[in-house]
Amino acid sequence: MKVATTLIAAAALIAGLSVANAQSSMSKGSMGSSSSMQKNAMGNGKFCLQPSGSSSTMNCKYQTMASCQQAAKSQKGSCVANPNPSTTGSK
Repeated sequence: MKVATTLIAAAALIAGLSVANAQSSMSKGSMGSSSSMQKNAMGNGKFCLQPSGSSSTMNCKYQTMASCQQAAKSQKGSCVANPNPSTTGSK
């Protein structure tokens, strides 16, 4: 019985580490994509308007999420924190 319990505990530990490693690699991948977003982010505001086309340049002139969302309604886009590290909106 102790052997079975030990094997189950070891399997659970290994599975947990695999999930944590996958999450870590996913966050690194998204961080890598944010560096490519920096090239397409123009402006020093805390928030950026991302137009509906993924290849479009983000307009980062908004100081509040509310002002960005107001503009996003008319331009059919979405708002994100400015990915540039020089702004306080970056992650």
